[in-house]
Amino acid sequence: MTKKSKKRYNFRNIFVIILLIWIASIFVIYFLFANQSERASFGDSFGAINSLFSGLAFGGIIYTIFLQRQELKLQREELKLTRKELKRTANAQEKGNQFQNEQLRIQNLPILQFGSKEKSGEKFIEIINQSSNIPFDLDIWFYIVASDNEISKKEFINNFVKPEEKKYENSDITNEGFWGIKERGVYTSLPQNYKILIPTNYPLMIENLCYVFIQYRDNLKNNYLQIVLFEQTHNKRQPFKILGFDHKVVEITERIELTDDLETITFPKYAEEVIELHKSSILIPRISGVNFKGVESPWKMKKT
Repeated sequence: MTKKSKKRYNFRNIFVIILLIWIASIFVIYFLFANQSERASFGDSFGAINSLFSGLAFGGIIYTIFLQRQELKLQREELKLTRKELKRTANAQEKGNQFQNEQLRIQNLPILQFGSKEKSGEKFIEIINQSSNIPFDLDIWFYIVASDNEISKKEFINNFVKPEEKKYENSDITNEGFWGIKERGVYTSLPQNYKILIPTNYPLMIENLCYVFIQYRDNLKNNYLQIVLFEQTHNKRQPFKILGFDHKVVEITERIELTDDLETITFPKYAEEVIELHKSSILIPRISGVNFKGVESPWKMKKT
């Protein structure tokens, strides 16, 4: 027999005993006192006892309310602890999911390498994929940087920009006094053990510094951005060396469309310098004597 059933059994026995005593008292009073007035007097003599038991009953009710209040308080505390435990479990589950997602992202992360080469007197910047993870939807902007003190942008526009295109260009330069020539290349993918060769021989030899601004996606459609700054070395084996590498450890970023209105876009802080250069650069198709092939795969892609 359980404790709960024992309590019910004891309560039932007490109730039966009290009921039997109450019924027996009727007969006892009836036989002890012959007439009605004596019975009434005897009943009135228990008035104080009735008041006592009434008070005790009222006290019992108050005590019961107190017990219920304590029980409700314990229930609230238990619910509070349950909520905390559920929240802790949910946080642990969320962290576990984030860890799994990050592992999956790393497993599918394309690893690009950057270098340079010279062949037959022509210099190239190389973007190389030697990993089995293929980057998709590549959007590459290439910038040749010039100093306005050495080569005036205004004079360059007058001398080298096509007459019909001059109205689209301005003489703006960066806060540091630089401007540039920019070219864009868009590729569907870069297979394993392939590289993109970006030629740096422009109409004017201003290629002391150049930038690669590249965005690409993995097969999970995560977008990545890398910015690489090169400096000319005059070494035929390595004509350019990497001078700066923003986001060497790549992270997921929002896609930046440099063809949109740049004044309405919020850029990562590490990209602000290149964005300022982008605003001050001349598009390669507007330069006279340039054989522009369009933005779809304009540079050679070769096997490494």
